[in-house]
Amino acid sequence: MCIHGWGFKPLEVILDSYLDMIDEGKVTLMGPDPPNWPRPIKPWVLHSYTNIDVEKALSAMQRLLEAIEARQPSREAADSYNPWSDPSLLASINLPPNTFAHDFLMGLSTQKIHFRYIAPGIRLPTVAEFANQPYLGSYPTNDPTSLPLLLFYTDSEKGLGHGLYPLSPPPPLLTSQPRSDTPEIPAGVYIETIHSRTTRAFSNACYLLLPFKVGENGWTRTSDGAQTGIVIEDEESQPKGDDESLYQSGLNGFNDRGYIQLDKVLIRWAQMVEAGEWEIGDDGVIDKIQRFKDADTEMHWYKYCIPPSW
Repeated sequence: MCIHGWGFKPLEVILDSYLDMIDEGKVTLMGPDPPNWPRPIKPWVLHSYTNIDVEKALSAMQRLLEAIEARQPSREAADSYNPWSDPSLLASINLPPNTFAHDFLMGLSTQKIHFRYIAPGIRLPTVAEFANQPYLGSYPTNDPTSLPLLLFYTDSEKGLGHGLYPLSPPPPLLTSQPRSDTPEIPAGVYIETIHSRTTRAFSNACYLLLPFKVGENGWTRTSDGAQTGIVIEDEESQPKGDDESLYQSGLNGFNDRGYIQLDKVLIRWAQMVEAGEWEIGDDGVIDKIQRFKDADTEMHWYKYCIPPSW
């Protein structure tokens, strides 16, 4: 079942997950006056994010920052590199309140961050970079909050030209095809959708878009055990790898093909720093983005695979 990714789970595992979702407020009972949004799936309401989602992401980010800071050879310089310390930056791109991305970045706004690189080749953006989001303004849509948000950047690396929507299906309310002159989008960590309009929304879902394919050697795995870049319906499909599946869930039995939650990626990065897997210098993680190719090796693949969860 892991090879084919059908995601069967023991009943107690699924029931435990339902209890977690209730405890964290992800699912609530529909009241006497059902909300217009999120639309209820009687008798339940599934919320796109909760306060606990934000707290978990902030806690994971704090753990990552502290792990890097504790290993810096020098702690002397340092203006803060935190671009979100000025809350007006969020308003400048019309990032609405009451979304996970807004609440998470507001929670980070008071942090003093004295280095830029938080993972191999992945860094905090400058104010100008974050204000010039690659999706916003590039696609005609009635609702810009249905678009992805580039959160953590690379040094001018680009995706492999899969268009401005590397995820499938594209965000709702897209009114036309992308312009033919749209450039390749920057590699980096994206929030999948700022504010999804589906009843199965996870607005803390994210993906890492790499500037190269990972998985052609057959070692890279999604959480369900599937090799990346295979055709899951084919009995003998050969892994082709891709640039967007690292850390992802695949078919996990809880929420279809939902993308991984941000806190899980940040926790894994903190664990890599704490275990000495990545080298730390004055400006944070020294390793280049090509280090993520370790995910397609026999020795290191499991370090880039996150266990399945809801």
